[in-house]
Amino acid sequence: MNNDELFRNNVADLMPWFKVVDFRNPLTLDDFSYESGVPDKVGDHCQKCVTVNQCYFKNEKDKKPEEFDYSNTDISRFEQGLYHPNCECKKLGYATPMSAEIKIRMDNRMDYLFDKKNGLIKAWGYLDSDKKELEKIIVEQSKNNYASGNYSIYKHDKYGFAITIYLTIPGKGIKLGRFYKRKSGYIVYPNKTLRNTTPIGGIWK
Repeated sequence: MNNDELFRNNVADLMPWFKVVDFRNPLTLDDFSYESGVPDKVGDHCQKCVTVNQCYFKNEKDKKPEEFDYSNTDISRFEQGLYHPNCECKKLGYATPMSAEIKIRMDNRMDYLFDKKNGLIKAWGYLDSDKKELEKIIVEQSKNNYASGNYSIYKHDKYGFAITIYLTIPGKGIKLGRFYKRKSGYIVYPNKTLRNTTPIGGIWK
């Protein structure tokens, strides 16, 4: 790592958000199948780096990919990369994103929700005809909560960097005035995009 790279990473550490960029690798999670994920090795690049390339993260512990710990190694400073020795990924500091900048991919997950959890949805006062209304609530809250950093890491594997976002769903009809705290699952995709995996999951407190 040269002095320019050290300066860039140090500046990024002072910013509330950052973008992961591998300037020598154009491949991102978007280039691979959602079903099979990213292979362990992609040419000279590793799975971990490809799955977060061009993605944005809150610059806080438990909200960003784990960086390599060099404290108990004899690896020289010039070989120390972000996520592994000789890693070419860099952090570019970024201001807090606006919720309007966040793009949400639902990919028909609402059809799955109304099919598999129809009883739960109806218990909250929503009918089948309210699918679009409930989707809008989930999407808007997810954008706002992601932009405010109200999310946590679920796991990071070949399918991408999975996060949990915390929703508060308002009841409707006879359940008007009640609120339901539920988790929603997403994969962080490049360019401020989140792909939904679970619209409504477990309860949070």
